[in-house]
Amino acid sequence: MPANYNKTVWFYDGLSRFVYGDSLRQAQAYLLKHILPKSKILIIGGGTGQILEDTTHKYLAGLTIVYVELSANMIAQSRKRNMGVNKVEFINTAIEEFDKPGYFDTIITPFLFDNYTDEGLKSTFPHINKQLKPGGVWLNTDFQLTGKWWQWVMV
Repeated sequence: MPANYNKTVWFYDGLSRFVYGDSLRQAQAYLLKHILPKSKILIIGGGTGQILEDTTHKYLAGLTIVYVELSANMIAQSRKRNMGVNKVEFINTAIEEFDKPGYFDTIITPFLFDNYTDEGLKSTFPHINKQLKPGGVWLNTDFQLTGKWWQWVMV
């Protein structure tokens, strides 16, 4: 089960921008072009909800979004975001405790899996994948290990 970010919500976005500039947001937003109109979307670990605003810039209405986040404080921050008139349901739980098999057209996992051990991912990946409809799309953006020492120091 991934880390709970309740204590970091107040500085999370600021630290992210300080360390990475706008690159994390751009990486998330880049994938949104693969979302189709009227999609049912599962966002797992969306943090402070910036991805909701970025999605709303593309689709002001017509989406059904389920936002699963372990941190109650991150959900509280996410609720403040502009979501247009898209239907958004917030669920405060670990993804391993959420189950709606075959329901979603699109799953988005933004910078999530660095919170897991390799062993934990062995059961989490199949669990997430079964939430997709046949032919659905799983959009993942995450950190890349490059072996550069300065990246390790900054993280």
